[in-house]
Amino acid sequence: CTREIKTARVADEGVIALEGYEDTGCSWTYSMDYVTGGVSREVMDKMNLAIIQSATGSDVDDTSTDVPASCLQWVDGIDAEYSEYSGEILANLAEDDSPWMLNWSYAVDGSFTTGCKARKLITYSSASDSYTGGAHGSNYVAYLVFDLTTGELVTESDLFREGFEADIAEPLYDKILEGLDEELWDAIYEVPMPNGNFSVSEEGLTWLFNTYEIGPYVLGPQIASFTWAELEPYLK
Repeated sequence: CTREIKTARVADEGVIALEGYEDTGCSWTYSMDYVTGGVSREVMDKMNLAIIQSATGSDVDDTSTDVPASCLQWVDGIDAEYSEYSGEILANLAEDDSPWMLNWSYAVDGSFTTGCKARKLITYSSASDSYTGGAHGSNYVAYLVFDLTTGELVTESDLFREGFEADIAEPLYDKILEGLDEELWDAIYEVPMPNGNFSVSEEGLTWLFNTYEIGPYVLGPQIASFTWAELEPYLK
């Protein structure tokens, strides 16, 4: 595959100030790659729609393929949610209390990373991070693998034979243990199965398990990387 997609990046940041309270508010930032050419309009629209839906979720028009406009709509949604919630909190806040719980933050970052030209595939990494009170924030990384000939998202069923999950579970578990200190091995809930969240490269394929997915917060995100040669028994 010699096709090279053309991309642009949209980025901005800001703060929604909490009126009447200094140094309190909701910060937001976004920085995202999106497709501008190098493929047909149909392929470009499919890819950009998936990018928007992954990065901003249900906060925007779910049929939009305009990434910059959707980012602005995402910010408007955050503003509306923060205004509503902060109003409820402040209405019940004692005069001398601090609204510390209203220091929120949202961030999304999306970028094209690796790909496999032989299979006409490219990976997009979509990361989100938010804090809306509590002991710690929430973060998540979703990999989107696109077929450059169609613009469609590639799933495990497109690459692997039926029933491969049971056969690859133990090798996948071993890969995760290789990257962990031995004292953390027992923190894993159970032998993990492929979860559909994977990236591809010229060398192979990597599954990503986000925080809490296969273990407690202390475990953090975990990966299991395989070469194409290691995956050959399981591929279609």
